[in-house]
Amino acid sequence: MLERAGGIRALASELAEDAASTKVVRKLGLRVRIVDRPFLQPLGRRTASEVWRRQLRWARLRRDSFKSLFGLEVFAGSVPALVAGAIAAGAADLPVMPCLLALGAVWYAAEAWLCLVAGWQLSRRSPLIWLMRDLLLPVLWAASWLGRDFVWRNTPMRIADRGRNAGASSSRNRNQPQGGMRNIGNPMLAPASDAPRQFRTMFLSDIHLGRRGCQAEELIDFLRHHEAETIYLVGDIVDGWELRSGWYWPQAHNDVVQKLLRQARKGVRVIYIPGNHDEFLRDYYGTHFGGVDVLESTIHVAADGRRYLVIHGDLFDVVIRHARWLALLGDKAYDVAIWCNTALNIVRRKLGLTYWSLSQWAKLKVKNAVNFIGHYEQTIAAEAKRHGVDGVICGHIHHPVIRDDAGCRYINCGDWVESCTAVVEHFDGRFEIIRWTRSSQPGNLLPEQNAAHLPAPMAQPTV
Repeated sequence: MLERAGGIRALASELAEDAASTKVVRKLGLRVRIVDRPFLQPLGRRTASEVWRRQLRWARLRRDSFKSLFGLEVFAGSVPALVAGAIAAGAADLPVMPCLLALGAVWYAAEAWLCLVAGWQLSRRSPLIWLMRDLLLPVLWAASWLGRDFVWRNTPMRIADRGRNAGASSSRNRNQPQGGMRNIGNPMLAPASDAPRQFRTMFLSDIHLGRRGCQAEELIDFLRHHEAETIYLVGDIVDGWELRSGWYWPQAHNDVVQKLLRQARKGVRVIYIPGNHDEFLRDYYGTHFGGVDVLESTIHVAADGRRYLVIHGDLFDVVIRHARWLALLGDKAYDVAIWCNTALNIVRRKLGLTYWSLSQWAKLKVKNAVNFIGHYEQTIAAEAKRHGVDGVICGHIHHPVIRDDAGCRYINCGDWVESCTAVVEHFDGRFEIIRWTRSSQPGNLLPEQNAAHLPAPMAQPTV
C-alpha cells in the first residue's frame, strides 16, 4: 500500500504516522479497522501534569489531522448528555438533581457493562475516574484550540501553519542540492527551539541500551540537536549480555529506540551492524525491518570519494575470540568501574568540578591497556588495507579517536556509557567526533585534526 501511495514518505504527510497511514488506506478505497480490544502500553507511573501534557499533545495533533471529526469531540463523554438532561428536566418541570443522578447512573452502568463484555479494566474506582475524565474532556478540547505548542519526548514542538510552511518548504526544496535530503522529516512539525544541525552521515556505537550505565538521556538530547541523511549503528546498541542477567529497560532507553525508528520512517537510511553485546542480531544479516538494514559490515563512500570499512571490531579482539569467559568477567568489572565513576562524579559536581572518567583515565595510564588499544587499532587498520579501502570506522573499545598514523585512517566512534561521543561526516567529506554531555551547547565543535588526541570526557562537546 505504501508503494502505491508514493513510498514511506507518505507517512510524513501528517504530524503523526498513524494519522497519515489512516488517510493512505482511505485514499486507496480501503477501510481502517480498529483493534477489537486494547493492548497494554508500559508507560510507567505518570504525574497528573504529565498525563495532561500527553493528552493535550494528542488532542492538538488530532485537531490538525482531522479537524471536522475533532470538532465533534466536545460532545463526547457524559457532560453534554447531563446538560441536555438537566435542560429537559427543567422544561418538563421535573426535579433536576434526581434526574441527573438517574441519568448518570444509567450512563456509567452502560459503560461498566461494556467494560465487562469487552474485558477492559474495571475497578471500584472506575465510575469516579470516568466522571473526572468526562469533566475534563471539554476543558481539554478547548485548550487544544488555544495554542500550537506542546512537548514531545522532552522536546518543545510547534505545529506550524500548513499554508505558510508549505510555501517555505517549497522554497527550501528549490534551493536544496539534487539528491540531498537536508530537509528530511515532516515540514509541518517544527521544533520550537533552533533547528538541528544537519550532517551527511552519523556513526553511533556502543550505546548499551539495557545497561544501567547507558547515558540514554544524553543520546536523546544529542539526537535532538543533530540529524543526518544516513545513520550507522556500529554495534553494541543493545546490551544483550546485561539483559540476560537481569532486565533493565527504563523509558529513556525505549525513547532512544523510538527516536531512531522514527528517523528511519522519515526517510533516513539506518544501517545496523551488530557487535558482541547484541550478537543475537547476527542471525539476521541481510534483513530489513522497520526501515533498518542489518549488515555484518559495509563500505561507506564519503562525500570526497574515500572508502571506509564500517565494522564493530569485536572480531579483532583476542579476548572476545579466544577467552569469552574472561570477556564476561571483564564486563562485570566494567560495571563496577562505571558505578564508582558515577559516585565519584556526583561528588565532583557538588564541588563544582567537571566530568572525569575513571575508566578513560585507566585506559590512558595503565601500560597494558595502552598497548591493547594500540594493537587493536593496528589490527583493524590492517583489515582495512586488506579490503583495499582508505580507512575504517569502528567501535568496541570505547575509545573515541581519529588517527591517520596507522597506514590508513582509523576512526573509533567511542560510546554512550562514559565518553558520550559520535562521529559525524560533513557534506564535504570531513569527519568530526562530537562529545555530548548535560552541559553541552549545540554547535560547539573543534576541528577534525584535534580529534586524534581526545582527552578524557569533558563538559563540552569536542572533536
